[in-house]
Amino acid sequence: MVFENYHVIGLQRTGTNWLHALIKENFAVKRKQTFWKHLTPLGQAEEDKDYGNLYGPAGSDLFLDPKVFYVVTDKEFGKWIKSLKKRRVDFWVSHNFYKEEKTYEEVYDSWQDWKEKNLEQKNFFYKPYEEWNKNWKMYLNEIQKITKWKRKHSEFVGVYRRF
Repeated sequence: MVFENYHVIGLQRTGTNWLHALIKENFAVKRKQTFWKHLTPLGQAEEDKDYGNLYGPAGSDLFLDPKVFYVVTDKEFGKWIKSLKKRRVDFWVSHNFYKEEKTYEEVYDSWQDWKEKNLEQKNFFYKPYEEWNKNWKMYLNEIQKITKWKRKHSEFVGVYRRF
């Protein structure tokens, strides 16, 4: 399967910007957002949707475009909560807290359930944030083997991370 584009996804504060920068710096491939990178199944009401395929076949939330390769990350719940509290993010608006109060646990659990359902998809490459930090070159190599994307450099190049 040829993956024409990529899309980095994960909850807020899980390294999505860093991973996007790594992919962009190291591969000759274009980004295609098929839904908001931090969206969860509890996230966006249908009347607010910005992307055409957010609701896929049979109403499945967060439909994965088969031509897009998804690079996926997350954190363990306690570390995720700590990082959310460390730096204010757009979490509340993005998960419709202004309409229906959702807890951190509900949002996190919905993301985890959805992620687990997609782990076997050929276009879904998941590693926890902590693992990405330690093994990003190895994972970029795995991604290249799967996608056949052309490298921009002879060796993988790191990018600056904001914490």
